[in-house]
Amino acid sequence: MEAWIANWKKRGGEHDIAELKEGKALDKYFQERLNSLGKEAREFAYHLSVLLDPLSLDEYCRLVEITGGRVDPTGCQSLMKELEDHLIFGDRWWFRHEKIQSFIERQLHPDLRLKYHQAAAAFFEEKVNPNEGATFSDLRSLSLHYQAGEDWQKSLELNSRLANLALDT
Repeated sequence: MEAWIANWKKRGGEHDIAELKEGKALDKYFQERLNSLGKEAREFAYHLSVLLDPLSLDEYCRLVEITGGRVDPTGCQSLMKELEDHLIFGDRWWFRHEKIQSFIERQLHPDLRLKYHQAAAAFFEEKVNPNEGATFSDLRSLSLHYQAGEDWQKSLELNSRLANLALDT
């Protein structure tokens, strides 16, 4: 937010109040940041925008591979650096703010969003065994991706398990 405020002041603070209230000024700023990225980094940000939590570098690379992309760890690291340099990512290789993550995800075409959620579900199925040893957080991520990826049966089963786990604690 500090970067947005500084940018706003640098431009003379000339935003319409209605634009500020509706969030359009912030969206314009996020769009400028997104447009400033190279094509690969922008696509990378789109992939990661559907996630709930940060992953490791290798895990980010694997997620991209599942959707048919190819990026080696060195390439992945340089894409992460570009996202940091353009104030999309902050520390811990994660979005600087949930608003920018949400904005980027909203830019996805519905078919692409569906594909990325399906890829994330496949990734989490590889990463954890939902039937043994998975954490509540892992199951929550997997459930979200099942639902957003329109795998209704798996989503229902996992959400029932999550409800039971929540009641047991």
